[in-house]
Amino acid sequence: MTEDLRGTPLLKRPIGAITDEQLKLLKKADALQKIRLPKTWTSDKLLSTEFPPIKWVVPGIIPEGLTMLVGASKIGKSWLSLQLSVALSVGGFALGKIKVPETEVLMLALEDTPRRAKSRMDKLEVLPSKKLHIAMEWPKLPSMIEHLEAWLFEHPETSVVFVDTLQKVRGNYEQNYATDYREVGELKKFADTYGVSVVVLHHTRKMADGDYLNMVTGSVGIVGAADTIVVLSRSRGQTDATLRATGRDIYEQ
Repeated sequence: MTEDLRGTPLLKRPIGAITDEQLKLLKKADALQKIRLPKTWTSDKLLSTEFPPIKWVVPGIIPEGLTMLVGASKIGKSWLSLQLSVALSVGGFALGKIKVPETEVLMLALEDTPRRAKSRMDKLEVLPSKKLHIAMEWPKLPSMIEHLEAWLFEHPETSVVFVDTLQKVRGNYEQNYATDYREVGELKKFADTYGVSVVVLHHTRKMADGDYLNMVTGSVGIVGAADTIVVLSRSRGQTDATLRATGRDIYEQ
């Protein structure tokens, strides 16, 4: 009976010919017809569509979208993000050997001072670039997103934003799945909307785990919301480090 009534305008049916129950169904059907349903894809349409290739910040490792760069405290995450930022701003080599495209970069070094940032760049002997912009202050979520949108309006060539660290931009310090997923999801939505890469630095737990994804501080909402997870590990006192990466658009490596 429901299928027979579906899509039938209420006023076109003789009122005396239907029961009260049918009348309720008709009223509901009229209301449902006014709802705008989300876009769907048929499988044949999806398979026949040619999508543009994925844009890479660091080819094979960091694609567009939201990447979490995770590691223990003082392990070298900020140094790594600075090296990547410098390489991207001059079109150099990331990690010493991966050629990256020259692009405009916004780096939110929210745990640094201008003096410390200059000292680190001096130690890396970086080439000066007008395409690398470093901010030591930025609003927290959710107003952070509006300020990032304003930045892109003024600097449309920006293709990557580094955020050091997640905790510095969190609007709610309550750590649970819903909060983690919502806040990290806001950054992902921004990255997806504008086709840029957002690389967010975050910490690992002190307790070791056989699965490196379980070492990410916070709930699984952080891992679930991100497109790519890159974990940096290094033994104290050693210069060699290991990057482990996995994500929606990259192979686990």
